[in-house]
Amino acid sequence: MSTSERSTSKPHRVLWWVGLGATVLCTLGALRLAYEDRMPDPFRENDKLVHFCFAGALAFFLDGALARRMLRASSLSLPASSVLLLVPMGLEEYLQRYAAARTSSLGDFAADVAGVTAFTWLSRRMVA
Repeated sequence: MSTSERSTSKPHRVLWWVGLGATVLCTLGALRLAYEDRMPDPFRENDKLVHFCFAGALAFFLDGALARRMLRASSLSLPASSVLLLVPMGLEEYLQRYAAARTSSLGDFAADVAGVTAFTWLSRRMVA
């Protein structure tokens, strides 16, 4: 890669990380509200859409920040961002059964998977 290519790709790379940081902060804020049972009604009423959008936004920015890296095991190849997100998301969804203000739901995890899949696909179509 030439010096000019590196100089133009670095600012784009920073934008992916800044976007990821902002999305992580928003997600952590939403999680705190959920665990404190203070989630606003519009979010409660559109729970699956919220899961889809938050998981998708995290996947979008993480995939770009990781330069669309893949994890390979034998003949299976998956986006690193998807694995890094869905494993803890699945664990967190399961552990919600032990939290007073939360409920564990396979439907919520399915919405997470759908969001990660759709937004990873979108991230891979971006130019930067």
